[in-house]
Amino acid sequence: MFAASECRKELGEDFLKKYGVKLGFMSFFVRAATMALQEFPIVNSVIDGNEIVRRNFIDMSVAVATPTGLLVPVLRNCQNMKFHDIELGIAELGKKGK
Repeated sequence: MFAASECRKELGEDFLKKYGVKLGFMSFFVRAATMALQEFPIVNSVIDGNEIVRRNFIDMSVAVATPTGLLVPVLRNCQNMKFHDIELGIAELGKKGK
């Protein structure tokens, strides 16, 4: 987390200017989990009857604050996202939740 914190300090202002959203910690968590699921795809599988079905996509549930409490929508296709895509996606889900 120290490295993530230092990265946010170093790139935060430029990131905000370029993408219009802050570089938060959630994008680091989502990106790390996505990379782990790509390396170990069996964890991203489901059991359907007697079959193990491996998914070729990675969706993440991300809690966002709303006026009435937390909402946990799904950020779809994280395997195709960079940090700015994740932050923009989380911001959009937050707007929809409010």
